[in-house]
Formats: sequence, C-alpha cells, structure tokens
Amino acid sequence: MEKKFKILIIVALIIIIGLGSYFAYTSYANAEFDKNLKEAHDYSKMRVDKSDNIQSLPDRPNINQTNDAINSIKKN
Repeated sequence: MEKKFKILIIVALIIIIGLGSYFAYTSYANAEFDKNLKEAHDYSKMRVDKSDNIQSLPDRPNINQTNDAINSIKKN
C-alpha cells in the first residue's frame, strides 16, 4: 500500500511540474513573440518613414542630398 502511495505521489508531482512548466513556457513564448512583433513593427515603420523622406526629395536633387539619404538608410 505504501509503495502505491509513493508511486501515486511521484506521478502527481511529475504531472504538476509538467503543467507548471508548460504554462510558464507558453507565457514566456507569448511575451517574446509580442516583443519581437513590436520590434518588427517599429523597424517597418522606420523604413516607411525613410522611404517617404526619399520620395519627398525634389525631382532632380543634388548629389549631396541623394548621398545623405542613402547614407541615412544604410546607418539604420
């Protein structure tokens, strides 16, 4: 009887630890996904803003304006 009780406790602990690990990992994974999604959105927004800046240049910009726009894109 005591042997069955020990096995039952060990199985219960394994199940509890497994469920706790699962919920902890999913919480961590969701937080990381949200963080990465925000970073991707910010990066995308920055690229759109840079593209809009380049498109707003005059039709025939001087070479310095073009080089400055290209360099600002390369820096980011």
